[in-house]
Amino acid sequence: MITFFQYLSRSLLPGFLIALIVSGLLIRLLMGQSLTNGFDQGLISRAQSLMAITEQDEDGVELEVYPEALNSYFLESDPDYFEIRNQSGLRLFYSESLDAETILEDERTESLDGI
Repeated sequence: MITFFQYLSRSLLPGFLIALIVSGLLIRLLMGQSLTNGFDQGLISRAQSLMAITEQDEDGVELEVYPEALNSYFLESDPDYFEIRNQSGLRLFYSESLDAETILEDERTESLDGI
């Protein structure tokens, strides 16, 4: 003979487990998207700050780097780095934290026109 508690446990437990698994997967998906979007927005902000200090005129392209404004590129330990290229792929500027011999290459050929 089965008790009422056993009957409820057997009938409700699978539903609770399914709800728990689905909610866990949903939370993981939403958190992953949120973290990725936050990281992407941070990279876009950094690219825009570099674009703001870059000027193009008849003489060519100039980049004035201000260490106090871009302090993450001048850290003693684990600094950030950047590299600016023209449309043909010629390296125009790079941060001091990046070695002159090191060339950043991206397998994707995405355009930053949307930034």
